[in-house]
Amino acid sequence: METGPPRAPTRHTIDAAFLSQLMTPASIGNDALAYLIKTYQRAHQCGGDDFMVYIKKQCVSYTSLVLLQPGSFSGGAAATSPGEGARRMLDLLKGEGTLTLPSTFFGELVAHMKGLDLPAYPSAATNGGVLQAFFV
Repeated sequence: METGPPRAPTRHTIDAAFLSQLMTPASIGNDALAYLIKTYQRAHQCGGDDFMVYIKKQCVSYTSLVLLQPGSFSGGAAATSPGEGARRMLDLLKGEGTLTLPSTFFGELVAHMKGLDLPAYPSAATNGGVLQAFFV
């Protein structure tokens, strides 16, 4: 057993913690989207040091994956339909549901998704490309 002060976080340990939680759905209440939004909110409240910025960036990246490929972190359970994530995001934007969407989260999510080179979708430069990709 290791003793002494806790180690400072690194990007590697942050990534490992995310994957550990996301790959065991029961540990996050079988709700990856809620886990990622709540984690983003906590990092947002903690300030803007490099690790909090990195955590927020990873939350946005994983959220795009959860929305576009809902079975990614289902742990072998039946995945929700692709439209379920979009419906939940719309509910959050309307202020409905039990989660509160952090003020900067959706803008960062759309900006991230603009940068993705999604096959079979119009490019981000075309009208509606990002939103069409979001509402798969």
